Amino acid sequence: MTRSIRIYQPGFYEPHHLVLLDEAAAHHVAVVLRLKVGAKLTLFDGQQHEYQALIKQIHKKQVWVQIVHQQWMTRESPYQLHLWQSLAKNERMEWLIQKAVELGVMSITPVLTEHYAQKMDKTRLDKKCQQWRAIVVSACEQCGRTIIPEVKPVITFKALLADAPKGLNIALLPQAKTSLLDLPRHYDSTHVLIGPEGGFSQVEQLSLHEAGFLAVQLGPRILRTETAAIAALSVLQAQYGDLTVSHL
Repeated sequence: MTRSIRIYQPGFYEPHHLVLLDEAAAHHVAVVLRLKVGAKLTLFDGQQHEYQALIKQIHKKQVWVQIVHQQWMTRESPYQLHLWQSLAKNERMEWLIQKAVELGVMSITPVLTEHYAQKMDKTRLDKKCQQWRAIVVSACEQCGRTIIPEVKPVITFKALLADAPKGLNIALLPQAKTSLLDLPRHYDSTHVLIGPEGGFSQVEQLSLHEAGFLAVQLGPRILRTETAAIAALSVLQAQYGDLTVSHL
């Protein structure tokens, strides 16, 4: 069975509408996937609508599709997870963001911490955020999500603590006594802070405690930052969200 081709296309459409795909979507359809006139695909608008469509015309860099069917669709978890992720190096950060989207996060905020050694100016950070947002869209196309998670601008650790919302804010710390499975159950959303390679500094750990963050641990082994993020999100979605775990 072939996987349905899903394309992100903002806007609201109705059956029989002819839609001109935006430049990025048209390039993906005609150049990357090499689809032809008559091929079927699914559009989604990021607002929980999906549209079954047929390619009607391909001309140079333009692709026209006709809407066949429209439906409201959601595959979002009832448990809202927000990821505060300390910056990781290049491919690790990209891989982490892709997998976090597949696991259902609602937002991703990159965080500059004391132990992040690589220096980047604002222009480079803004370019990175654009790349990460493109990865988020691609991950949603692949995994079937109908809402596009937000990638927020890079924030400093100090600013994060100052702006942290009320509610359940947790930070992964290897020396913590509390397990993820011990979290209070009366929250329907959680903000998860993952530390950098090398961990949080002593000053940052003290600041987290003073800011009311709940320190939690994943077990006796020290995980890479990208491994820790995916492990934590998986456990939380299995325990409180919609990640199905079979009982053997």
